[in-house]
Amino acid sequence: MNSQNRNKTILTLTCIAIVIVLVTAMTANAALVIEEQFIYEQTTLTNVNGQNGGIGFDGAWNASVSHGQLYATGIATFASGEGTTINEDTGLYFSTLPIAGSALTRWGNAGRGQAHRSISSESQAALTADDTTIWFSLLISITGSQYKNMMLTFGTEAFSHTPGYGLAQAGEGFGVASAFNNTNGDGSINAIVFDDSQEATFVKGTFTPALQSGATHQDTALIVGKINWKTNGTPDEFFLFNVTDLDTEPDEADAIASITDKDLDQSAFDTIAAYDGTISIIDEIRFGTSFVNAMGIDDPYAPVIEVGGDWVTWSGEPVTLDATVTEQPGTDWTNLTYDWTADPADGVVIIPNPDPADPTVTITKAAPTGDATVVMLTLAVGSEGKEPREASVSIYVYDDACKAAVGTGLAEIDPSDFNADCITNIKDVAMMAAEWLVDYSITEPSVNGQ
Repeated sequence: MNSQNRNKTILTLTCIAIVIVLVTAMTANAALVIEEQFIYEQTTLTNVNGQNGGIGFDGAWNASVSHGQLYATGIATFASGEGTTINEDTGLYFSTLPIAGSALTRWGNAGRGQAHRSISSESQAALTADDTTIWFSLLISITGSQYKNMMLTFGTEAFSHTPGYGLAQAGEGFGVASAFNNTNGDGSINAIVFDDSQEATFVKGTFTPALQSGATHQDTALIVGKINWKTNGTPDEFFLFNVTDLDTEPDEADAIASITDKDLDQSAFDTIAAYDGTISIIDEIRFGTSFVNAMGIDDPYAPVIEVGGDWVTWSGEPVTLDATVTEQPGTDWTNLTYDWTADPADGVVIIPNPDPADPTVTITKAAPTGDATVVMLTLAVGSEGKEPREASVSIYVYDDACKAAVGTGLAEIDPSDFNADCITNIKDVAMMAAEWLVDYSITEPSVNGQ
């Protein structure tokens, strides 16, 4: 066996033996863009103003105070009755929907309040493209009193603190409300739209959550919105649903309210805004590009991707990846597509094989002295109408086979390789012989070994 083949064999066996298994099975939740669960530490009502949790936002909540009544998170002791479900952190919960933290509410009927928060540029880009569909969801528990005027929108503006029911200035947005026609509502869940206006257009919903005898609030409802963004000149489509089955995407025909005659310019939508003049409760706000992700759950039919452990190679030496993609029973993922990408991509050649999950990858690039260049290979598996699922594996690339062996710790098993060239031969014997007759014993006593 020549030295090059020997090095390849030793390196391969070493990789198998030490197995650097840093599996990065990514992503299941790639389509969830915005999430606010109101996870804030508190033992009492805390003004939401300045709170900065959740994902997908750009800055903290900005909220107003009226008549001493906070727009706040924290203990909601006024929420009682079988239908309004309060978790141990004083937030709402519903069926198997993932929940955490508290909820957003106002304490007392006096006055009114608004709270709004900007989303990140990345979230805005993900949620506003023409010819795409986005979803949002939130839990709502409307007060059982005569004042029912909660509102929440996705659009360009915050709500006006006073007078209520309108935006601070003319703007655009879709949303959900228990208010109706700029006054108190009857507890029904309604769709609203602002079309370059301060006042909303209301479409009364066909669903009103139940109010249990003696309860302070209506039953908790999971309200889901679907927006089909159309190109400019074509009306966008907004559908509002009362969802009870978290595993089934609702049909547009089952919407409790819809607005399909407004052509909005959603490119400037950058604000989540809430308004309330009572003690209604909202929680678990999510926006995403798919139904299941907007509710914080993963697609049960998505394929499972396993890419195995990380690889070690050297410049110009091909690696054949070995990923496994397992389809789920009853899957609606059909005609799967496979897309391998590299980061960084320069000097990387990916050659498809008959199995699209197992391409051959050759990386040619200079590595830092004594170190490896790390290239991340990512497999994205897609299906029409689905958010791709991804998994990644790293390849550690050294300049040559010897440096790769040294980098993986193999050189430590051969102390006779004095010149560290990964070969034990006459050159190492010569180096050893050159030091063979050195006599380093001391010839007389010394002070402190000097």
